[in-house]
Amino acid sequence: MASLCGDKVTHTHLRLQMIPLGIFAVALSVSANQIDPQINQIGCGESEPVGRVYNGKPIRRESIPWIVSLELDYGRMGIAGCGGIVITRNVVLTAGHCLLGERRHPERVNVWFNSTMLYGGTLVPADIVTVHQTFEKQLDIVYDIGLLKLTDDFKFDRMLKPVCLPEGKMDIGGKSLLSAGWGKTGSVNENKNLLYAQVNGLKDEDCQTFLKSETSSYTNRPIGPAPMICAIGSTASVCDGDSGGPLTLQDDRGRSTLVGIVEGVVSCSAGVPSVYTNVAFHLRWIKDMLNNPSSWRSLMFH
Repeated sequence: MASLCGDKVTHTHLRLQMIPLGIFAVALSVSANQIDPQINQIGCGESEPVGRVYNGKPIRRESIPWIVSLELDYGRMGIAGCGGIVITRNVVLTAGHCLLGERRHPERVNVWFNSTMLYGGTLVPADIVTVHQTFEKQLDIVYDIGLLKLTDDFKFDRMLKPVCLPEGKMDIGGKSLLSAGWGKTGSVNENKNLLYAQVNGLKDEDCQTFLKSETSSYTNRPIGPAPMICAIGSTASVCDGDSGGPLTLQDDRGRSTLVGIVEGVVSCSAGVPSVYTNVAFHLRWIKDMLNNPSSWRSLMFH
């Protein structure tokens, strides 16, 4: 976080950063659980108060219990890190490019939860993943979204809960939003501690104007106009490595709804908009994938 920031050493096409491959061992397990398709379960989006927002500062786990850190093993390419968002008892939502480094899927994904430390807390492997087919085929940034299923179900408590998903299009213009991640801050490629920042949503017309001037790092083509959302922080911003993390809106009851996913178009500079995958736009795809396990891809190791 600048800032929020960080993916690890940048890829040529995808803003996914890698670290050298070292010893990587985890107990292998055979999954017998089925995809839990039930989004917006009772208690979703509930969290402990954040308190006064100090941008780019550490946050307590119980204040954002749906965020997890993903450790993605790409074999000889190395290991990458991303954020993820719990949406059901065994499904995590993330950015599509986190699951598609250099147009290939990871061999193994470890999901870490119950801690604000990067790769800290409790580990559970993922066994199957899916990336939006349009992103996988065309690297269209609008469709930068993916899902992964865990080998074991989460047990929800005050430290671990799913976030709520929107039931339709949401107007975020001028509203205060919360973003979080383990990304880059200054010259540090990744943070060991989870950081958060308050940002403001842009009106759709302002976002579309901004998108017309931006070029996709995946295709080198102009992005806008496109069904995406934008947010801007006065003192903090998302950056490389925050990919896959949440952008949430809290209602008057204190319940948080996921409106965006941090993806590859990030400014790393306060005062400059960052672009997020529009969760409401992809709600039908999410529901379809949760109810269509045959369309998912098995990981090599789990």
